[in-house]
Order: sequence, then structure tokens, then C-alpha cells
Amino acid sequence: MFLSRPFAAFLAALLLAASPAEAQLLPGSSEATPDSVAQRLGLPEGHSPEGALKRALAVPGWGQYYNRQYWKIPVVAAGLGSVIYALVYSWDQYLLYRNAYRYRRVNGEFVPPPSPGEPDEYEGDFGGEKYRSAYNALAVGGSLPNGVVDRRQQFLRWRELSILGVGLFWLLQTADAYVNAHLLGFEVEEVSTQVLPGRQGGVRGQLRITF
Repeated sequence: MFLSRPFAAFLAALLLAASPAEAQLLPGSSEATPDSVAQRLGLPEGHSPEGALKRALAVPGWGQYYNRQYWKIPVVAAGLGSVIYALVYSWDQYLLYRNAYRYRRVNGEFVPPPSPGEPDEYEGDFGGEKYRSAYNALAVGGSLPNGVVDRRQQFLRWRELSILGVGLFWLLQTADAYVNAHLLGFEVEEVSTQVLPGRQGGVRGQLRITF
């Protein structure tokens, strides 16, 4: 699979940053969620933010399942499915335009098929069925329209952006599972509100949360 060098370097750095061995965990990531919170929320035994991180990195949606946030799983599946569909579509279209342009072409010049009974002057490697079918799918009036190369490059860029989208979405759902696992460890012991008279008349509200 072809990737431009800057994009390939960026993607490699992105995957390296997502490696569990290299991840910079927040303090307390390996500490288990308090039993009182785990029992109240139905969390698995030994639940921890580090456990959510590793599961989300391994399989999208597993971290949300581990946190018992089931409603997020369809959201993760839909989002990841969308960027993967965009990747597959842009890849198919890129191959279509690439193969159509390569069909019976030598040094950038198109060699038309011979008439019946005439020898074939084309000796290249791009005269097979997949190239012919791609050419016929795009040819108008027996020849390719202008802008085929531009469209090929456009789908190549879309393919690279789709690969980036898959990686970013994977990291996003991992961060969601990890951060929410941290937040689940905070137990609210008291929530109180007060309505007090204002200094210059009227009233003012006060909210106090004790962990």
C-alpha cells in the first residue's frame, strides 16, 4: 500500500504514541476503583483506568463495555465503521482511476487496441482484464475524460486522510474510556445547595460537592 513519506512517518508516530507500553498514565491509573463505587455501578472486579485503557486500545468499544457505559458502544461502532467505509471506498476508487489510466499506456502514451486481423503493438504489463474493465468503466466516447489523473490523486489523498481518521478515532475512543474510568473512581459523598441573601439585595445560590 503506497503512502507518502511524511504521512507514513506521522502514522508511525501516531501508532507508537498509542502503544500501551509507551503510554504516559496519570497517577493512580493502576489503582482499583473503590469497592463502594464498583458495586454501585456494577463494574467488574479490579476495575481500574489502566484496565480500561488497555481494553480500548485492543478493541474499540471494549473500554466502554468495561466501564459499563453500554450506550457508547453503538456510537463507537458507528463512528469507526464510517471512517473504515470511507477508507474502503476511497481505496476502491483510487484503484479504479489508477488502473484505467495505466491501461495500454507506454511512456505516458496510450496504445489503442488493434483492429481485427492486425498485430498488437502493445507489449506492456497493463493490458489485462482488470485494466481494460477499469478503462471501459470511465471511458467516454472511447477515451478517458480529462482530469483522470487529478481524480486519481484526489482519491489517494482521501485514502490517506481516511487512514488518519481511523487512527484518530481509535485514540479518541481510547481516551474516552480511560478518562471516564478515572472519573468513575470519584465518589460523591454529599451534594448540598443553599439559597442566601445577596449583599445588595436579591438572593444568591451556592452549590457544594464533597468527594
